[in-house]
Amino acid sequence: MESTGKLSFTNNYNYVPASFWYHFSAASGVELDAFKNPEIIEGNILGTKKLVETTSPDFVKLMSDGLFHYEFNYQDADDKRVVYANLSPIADNHPWLIKTADLVRRQKQVIGERASFYNVFSPTTLLKWALVKNPDGHYDKSKADEKLADIILTDSENVRQALEVITLDVIKQVKAAVNAGADGIYYSTQVIQDTRLGHADFDEFVAATDKQVLKAANQLSDTNILHILW
Repeated sequence: MESTGKLSFTNNYNYVPASFWYHFSAASGVELDAFKNPEIIEGNILGTKKLVETTSPDFVKLMSDGLFHYEFNYQDADDKRVVYANLSPIADNHPWLIKTADLVRRQKQVIGERASFYNVFSPTTLLKWALVKNPDGHYDKSKADEKLADIILTDSENVRQALEVITLDVIKQVKAAVNAGADGIYYSTQVIQDTRLGHADFDEFVAATDKQVLKAANQLSDTNILHILW
């Protein structure tokens, strides 16, 4: 766990708090779109309620099914040379942020007084998913790391600039979730699984933005959870 060092929810227990969670849809999470299919949110709420009633966890991971990703905001909609170029931060009242807050409020209503941590994905993960979105709306996730490594090796400056913007947007998502009642975030990040990249690339294109998001999260919340996929 990442923590500011202040009093955290773990101090309320004389044992290690435990929880269980899973995604509430059989479909690949990144392909779920709550804007096109509002029933995904309803399934999320019902799934959260059933999970709490069945397992009675000490804390709850608030799943973001249907809101895994967002549409990038382009400075000029006609200038899309590549999916990650020409980005500007989203507005504070962006629909993705509003729907995130609404989801958290509804999830809090069904989990009682349990501590809760909203599921947030890293800027690097959001970028690599965007690289493999097909016109039909499906994502070829098996190629995501390869595509990301390709552009890091050939277009590093634009990748760096894109990640800076996406990081600002993720921080806004964190604020939306915490302000809506989440006790913190469950932050999911991952190494770039491509042998052409090394530790320096990880530090620059993954860890640097992770640290920015976690710093912002720790300023908003006493306790946040870091989930690293290798």
